[in-house]
Amino acid sequence: MRRPETLNSSESTRLDRVPPRDRAALTALPARSRGGATGHPEALDAARFILRHPPLPWPARAPPALLAANAITLLPPWASALLGLRPVTGPRTTCARLSGHALTRTIRWAMAPPSRPTY
Repeated sequence: MRRPETLNSSESTRLDRVPPRDRAALTALPARSRGGATGHPEALDAARFILRHPPLPWPARAPPALLAANAITLLPPWASALLGLRPVTGPRTTCARLSGHALTRTIRWAMAPPSRPTY
């Protein structure tokens, strides 16, 4: 680990942060970092590639699309605007969240380690 005097200013501010201790502090955390957030071209290209042109055959595109829609519903409006994404609104929000939860549970179930047989 480098000594604090060799760190640049952005790294030293990370060392000064205190983890949030309550819900109000946790809620304020994204707003605190919002000022320096920008839509970098690399992030925009990655979002566009994953969301619009995933390298998958058509039948396999539904699960990642559902997970992406669920992830977009979790972004604050300012973050989705930085990426040029339209927020998911109305009944589609509920549908995206429910399908995202179901898909996440299915993935967890499929990837769970096998249970040990009892003898």
